[in-house]
Amino acid sequence: MDIEKWKVLISALDCGTLAAAAECTNYTTSGVSRIIAGLEADTGFRLLTRGRKGVKPTKECLILLNEVRELIASEEALEQKIARIKGLDTGTLTIGTAYSSSYSLLSGIVARFVKEYPSIKVSIVWGYASQLREELDTKVIDIAMTRKADGEEKFLWLPIYRTRLVALVPKSHSSADKKEFPIENFVKYPYIEINPTYESDSNKLLRDAGIRPNTRYTTSDSIAALALVKAGLGTTMLIETQVPAEHPGIRILPLTPEQDFEIGLYYLKRPSLTTSRFLSFIGRDESLK
Repeated sequence: MDIEKWKVLISALDCGTLAAAAECTNYTTSGVSRIIAGLEADTGFRLLTRGRKGVKPTKECLILLNEVRELIASEEALEQKIARIKGLDTGTLTIGTAYSSSYSLLSGIVARFVKEYPSIKVSIVWGYASQLREELDTKVIDIAMTRKADGEEKFLWLPIYRTRLVALVPKSHSSADKKEFPIENFVKYPYIEINPTYESDSNKLLRDAGIRPNTRYTTSDSIAALALVKAGLGTTMLIETQVPAEHPGIRILPLTPEQDFEIGLYYLKRPSLTTSRFLSFIGRDESLK
C-alpha cells in the first residue's frame, strides 16, 4: 500500500479542491487527479465526487477514512521516533481555534515553539467548536482551542484563560447608561444575530437560557455586527476579547447573569509526539503563567 497516495487523497478532502491539494502536496493539479484515479483503480470503487464547489468523499471512502487517517498518523509517529533517536524533532501540528481573537495569542506561542523546535511545521485553522471537536476526533487537526464543553469525555483538556460574553449596544440606546445588560433584554430590543445556523457561544447561551431573541438582522461576520450596532440598528453579543480596543459609538455592558467561561485546548487521549511536545512547551511557557 502506497501511503503517499492516501496522503494526497486526505489533502484533497481537507483542502476541499484538487487545486488546493496540489499546492499543499507540491504536485500539479493533474498529478493529484492521476494519483486519486490510481487509488480508485486499486480499490475498485470511486473515492471522491467532484462538483463545482470542490470534492467530497463517496460513501465508500467514508468507510475507510478513519483507518486511513490512523495509518497516516502511525507513519508520522514512526518517523518522529526515528528522528528523536537521531536527536531531531520533526513533524506537523495543526491547531484549530474557534476564536479569531485568539490568533495573536496562538501566533506568539507558535513563534516561541518553533524557535525551540524549528523542524516542526505548524498550521492554525479556524472553525466552530463542534466542527473542531469532530475534526479532532477524526485526526484532521491535532488540537482544538474552544470553550470547555459540558460532558465532553472523549478528549483531554488543558485550560488557557477565562473570558466572558458581553452585550454591545449603541451609545444612543436606552440601556447605554446602565451598569449591566440582562440577557432577557435581547427579547425586548432588536437583536443582531451572528451566524444563526452554527454553534456560537452567544447562540448556545440563548438556547440554554430558553430565550428567543428579537432577531431583526443576521450576519456571518462579527465586524459587520459591530457596524450594525454602531449604526443604531440593534444589540448583539460577543466574547469580550473579540471587541476591538477602539469601538466608538458602541457601549459594552456585562451580561446578567454573568456569562464567563474557560477557553483551552482539547487534545486526544493518545496524542502524537508532536502534540505532546507542544503541550509540554505550553506548560513551560512563561507568558501563560
